[in-house]
Formats: sequence, structure tokens, C-alpha cells
Amino acid sequence: MKVLFTFAAATISVFILSSCSPGSLPSVGNPLSQGTITAEPEEGGTVSPEIVDVSKGDEIEITATPNENWVFAGWRGDYAGSDNPSIITVNSDKNITAYFIKRVYPLTVNVMGEGIVTEEVVQERTTDYSHVIMVELTALPANDWTFSHWDGDLGGSDNPQRIIIDSGKSVTAVFEKIVETYSVILNIHGPVGRIYINGEDYDPSLEYEYEQGTQIEIYAYPPPEKYIIYLFHQWEGDINSEDNPVLFTLNSDVTLYPVFMPYTNVIVWTRSVGGDQGVGGEVIIHTPPARQGLYEFEQEIEVEAVPDNGWEFVEWNLSFTGSDNPSIQKADVTPGEAVFRRIESLSFGQ
Repeated sequence: MKVLFTFAAATISVFILSSCSPGSLPSVGNPLSQGTITAEPEEGGTVSPEIVDVSKGDEIEITATPNENWVFAGWRGDYAGSDNPSIITVNSDKNITAYFIKRVYPLTVNVMGEGIVTEEVVQERTTDYSHVIMVELTALPANDWTFSHWDGDLGGSDNPQRIIIDSGKSVTAVFEKIVETYSVILNIHGPVGRIYINGEDYDPSLEYEYEQGTQIEIYAYPPPEKYIIYLFHQWEGDINSEDNPVLFTLNSDVTLYPVFMPYTNVIVWTRSVGGDQGVGGEVIIHTPPARQGLYEFEQEIEVEAVPDNGWEFVEWNLSFTGSDNPSIQKADVTPGEAVFRRIESLSFGQ
């Protein structure tokens, strides 16, 4: 098959002729400059484009398409190279040949994943016994894929890579999906117990990276209880949530940290000014607990001392201060104390 082009003055016409010679081109009134693009041998493949009109100095793209069991080996003549397709500038007579080499031995190229493999003959050698060629294979991954390695009769991960075809060969190009990985970072700002990420005990000295789309579950335990009781409050950072454990799909780097709030029981004792414990009255806490029967540490609470008959309130003691009644005090791990005094009865003589 031949691709012929002619130009007269500044006009170039490109024709596809299946079986004609440059001499059979139609006359356009002026002597014509002529050029051809041919396939050698013709049974080796075809060349394109189809019919196009160009002006002198324009660029056209030429493509060599090998037939089955043939390999494109490069351009020869007025244009040399191995790019396929290739861009040429039509500015003079050109005779270009697309050179094809027949595969004497079969080369089977398989693809695992998504991508293609191009073949280019880089060396040929004929002996009395066989026709040996060296082929350069180039793996071209599809979007969002990457070339991993060669398998079969070709190994390694070099790309492109050459193989000598001196017998039947089978090669597989292995492509892998590009998967983004993201980090989960836990910044610990306050008291916290153990933390588990997807069931694993969190180690702050390690890096936690996961593939995009991974489901992440993080559970934070409170620190060991002593006098202050810590209750989980919320997650802060890139994720704000009151759920514990917190669940999310990882699509970016995530930094977060658990917040635990200190709570305490409020204990109030009573005693007399003389030191007798548990006498004189009772204490009512008017402020309701914040969570789970507990008060936030140092939370302001309203307390009221209620004396028994024959007693009167004197003052607050221990973690409570002052003598106002009712009174605003702060929840503390140390008990508060209400001090009462017995009212002396008065007697009058006859």
C-alpha cells in the first residue's frame, strides 16, 4: 500500500493509492513534485493517513500499522526514526518507507492489569539457520495505573526492556493500580488511657498509613482512676465527634485527638463545733450532676446546710469555704464539711 503526496506551488495534496505509481498522479497544470510513503514489504503492514489536503510547510502525522506476525522496525528514506506515529513537515519531495520485519518466532505479549505494550525492533540478524531479532518492549500504563514488572520470558522492572527473539517467547507486563495512602496521626494533649486503631494498640512511635478508602475505627480508653474520674468528651482535630469509638473512611491525612474531661463525686460531711462527726443536720446539693452521677472537676455547685432541730449552721470547712448558706462551692476530690452548733436553751427563774 502506498501513500503518495504531490504539491504544486504552495499546495500539497496527500492521496492514498492502493496500486499506483507516482507517475499515474493526475496533472494539475504545472510540473508536480512528488513523494511517496510506502510499506516494505507490502504484506508487512499499512501506512496512513487516508486522503488529506495540506499546504506546503504543514505537518502531517504518519502511522505504520503492522499486520499480524509483523513488527514495525522504523522509518527509512527521507525520514528516519522509530516514533510511531510520527510527525513530518511536508516542505520538499519526500520518499519515506515504513519498514516491517516478519516474526520468525512468535512473541506473545500479555497484559496483567490495565495498560498496553509497544514493540520496536532494534536489531536484526540473519544466519544460515534462523532470523534473530531484538525487540524493545515498552509498557505504557493506563491512567491511575503504574507499571510494576515483567513476567514470563522477561524479568525485572526496567522499562523499556529488550528481549532477543531466538525462539518462541511469552512476556507479561504487570500493571498495578495506583492506590493513595494516607496517615492517621493522634496528638495526645491531655490525660488519656490506651487507644486502639482498628483493633491494634496504638504506639505513638509508629506511623499509621492506610490505603485510600480504608475504614478506620479508633477507641480511646480513659486513664486509670485515682481520685479524679475521666470521662470521654469528644474527638477534636480534623474530625469532631462525640462517638467513641469513632468510625470514618480515610480519604485524606487525618489528625485528631481524644478529649477526656475530669469528673468527681461530691462528698459533704457534717460535724459539730466540738468535733462530733455526723451530727447537727444535713447538706443538700441543689445542682444536678453533670454526667453519670458525677460533677465536672471544680464545677460550681450550690449547697445548702439544713440544721436539725436544736442546731444551727456555723460555717463550711475542708474543701468548702465561707459561711453563706446556701452557698456556691466548687466540686473537688476532697470532701466538703458543714459545721453545726447546738443551740443552748435559755431558762428563767420564778
